Amino acid sequence: MTEDTTQIWYENNITEFQSQSDELQRKYNQLSFLRMVVFLLFLALTGTGIYYLSGKLLAGATLIFGIVFGRLIKIHNRVKAKKLHFDLLVEINQGELKRLSLELHSFPDGAQYIDQKHPYCQDLDLFGSHSLFQWVNRTVTKGGEQLLADSLMQKSTIDEIHSRQKAVNELASSPNWGQKFLIN
Repeated sequence: MTEDTTQIWYENNITEFQSQSDELQRKYNQLSFLRMVVFLLFLALTGTGIYYLSGKLLAGATLIFGIVFGRLIKIHNRVKAKKLHFDLLVEINQGELKRLSLELHSFPDGAQYIDQKHPYCQDLDLFGSHSLFQWVNRTVTKGGEQLLADSLMQKSTIDEIHSRQKAVNELASSPNWGQKFLIN
């Protein structure tokens, strides 16, 4: 992809994922309201049922309301998780747009990995503001971040470099997979 088509791809993703998130928010709000209605109906039934219903009938109604309410909670939580999924995809794509426009200040710069004694660490701007580290870092754990920093500073053989380039090209050809991997 060219830079222009890449930018359009990310922008389209943001639009699509935000739309899905908004729809899930609407469903989430409806389910919240429905849960409240079911709970209030349960309270009303319990309050009036004590005087007008037999114990078995009241117990049966309570069981039915409990099952319905529990099912609504389960659906509500599923919708919430899906919404979070799309919100994270929006955030990832917005981050990629920032990287494309070289707005790197909001990403970790890896300054803690700068080694003054390293032969090329400072010459190549591996770490710090607007560094290679800020540009390529997509890690989500401290261990992954450390591994990336170590691999940037270690001397590599030609075979290792070719192997990494092949892996990067393979990952670059599947950006959807990479984004799904990031959020899972």
